[in-house]
Amino acid sequence: MITSINDFTILNPNMVNFKDFIKVKSLDDWEYEYVHLEKGFGYWIADSPFYENGFELYRNFVSQVPIWKLNNEEELEDPNPMATIHLPPWSAKDIINLLKDFYCLNLRNGDRNFIEEKHEEWGNIYDSSIVCPLDCWRLPHIDYQSGIIGNLWFTSHTKEETGTVLYKYLGKFYGNYYDFHVDTEHPLHREWMELNKSKRSPGWKNLTDDELEKWGFIKMTMIPTHEGKMTLYQANIPHSVYINDTCKFRWSHSFSFSHKPPLKNLDLFNFEGMLL
Repeated sequence: MITSINDFTILNPNMVNFKDFIKVKSLDDWEYEYVHLEKGFGYWIADSPFYENGFELYRNFVSQVPIWKLNNEEELEDPNPMATIHLPPWSAKDIINLLKDFYCLNLRNGDRNFIEEKHEEWGNIYDSSIVCPLDCWRLPHIDYQSGIIGNLWFTSHTKEETGTVLYKYLGKFYGNYYDFHVDTEHPLHREWMELNKSKRSPGWKNLTDDELEKWGFIKMTMIPTHEGKMTLYQANIPHSVYINDTCKFRWSHSFSFSHKPPLKNLDLFNFEGMLL
């Protein structure tokens, strides 16, 4: 029974004094390196986005925020296989603004004019004892049509254990969708629609080479994890998680800056009712 304010979780630091303890770097002070894969395709590894001991303080702050959903509930259609939390906007705003500055400088030649820009964040908590993903979401996906994603890593792992795999898709894109999602004439469309209804599978299963070839994806690289650092990639690059059986727990938080691109083939299909 709740009888006093002490029965509640009181965030520390709170909204009033957050910036006194946790300070996000300016872009001029943020060091990062680009890993080139091929023309127009690569990713970045960036140092901590915080000054001084801000990373440790931020990790502790995030751990105080409750999990919103475990993402293993049978009725849930969320493509994220991991448990999810969301942070108070005031605790993520400066990190997302840093991502926006990074995006404008490195991918927009300084242009800061955007249509319907969005600022979002979500936690990714993997625990092998409870993960039960929808099988269809083992396939690579894209987060947005335009923008940048930054993953802040709270746990440490070897390169063999886990990471983010980037892919090239050999077919066509329609907005956030692949052609086999929406083109009824595509030879894999019917199979996707059936897979789309699939039940949950116990445990995480990485994609096989045969599956990737069948669905038209080419693996480009796996971005390794770096505790205390951020890994960044463009929001429209197909990607998926890789988790080895040796990995029992991993924890990161994703931040995104995205915007609406010019309309291209978005009205060719009726997307109503799609699970995506």
